Amino acid sequence: MNRAVPAALKAILWDIDGTMIDSHPLIVSCFDYAMQRHAGRPAVVEIWRERVGLPLDDVIRANYSHYGLECDEKVIEEIKATYRAIMKERLGEVGPFVGVVELLRWFREQGIRLGIVSTKFRAIARSHLDLAGISELFEVVIAGDDCDAPKPSPEPFLKALEALGLAPDEVVMVGDSVHDIAGAHAAKIYAVGALWGCDNRPQMMEAGPDMAAEAPAELRALLSGSSRDRQAHLD
Repeated sequence: MNRAVPAALKAILWDIDGTMIDSHPLIVSCFDYAMQRHAGRPAVVEIWRERVGLPLDDVIRANYSHYGLECDEKVIEEIKATYRAIMKERLGEVGPFVGVVELLRWFREQGIRLGIVSTKFRAIARSHLDLAGISELFEVVIAGDDCDAPKPSPEPFLKALEALGLAPDEVVMVGDSVHDIAGAHAAKIYAVGALWGCDNRPQMMEAGPDMAAEAPAELRALLSGSSRDRQAHLD
């Protein structure tokens, strides 16, 4: 979209999986376990990659459709329960991407407020933040169970703005999926693609992020650098 970074940047909203926490391999493994247990079929990784950032219900339905199987609400709830239970048991297997914790702390030192916008349910989202030792850095956590319409709807982003008491032009969103970008844009928020954790780079770039960063350190430079440096990155 080639917009300039907000001149008076006051807050940064963050996705969790694939943006702050290197959790995509664990997510696929846990979902595969749940699919094998309830459907007797493996998870289709390409389907998951196409739907990163969407609610688990959508991913389950797409997998069942791929195999030509029936999938009612009872089955969906059973698969989600199994997935969340095994995920909770294995949360200790994942951690933040290199440089992310330092980046978050640096932004806070600069007076930039931080928030979370995630499709992940609040209990697991909080567990991720606690295990990474960064819970105290975030003023606002908008989780999947806080919203009627999750990403790519603007609802989670608008809830975060309301909680922070800020306008869209005072905030940046950082995420690794097309749904982060689409949701942020729907809420009139500047969107940054976190390529360091992105599993589908072509899809991400087609979504039209206002900026894309290869590594956390690059994001720091781009959001704190001069307007000239930011524009050069976009051109």
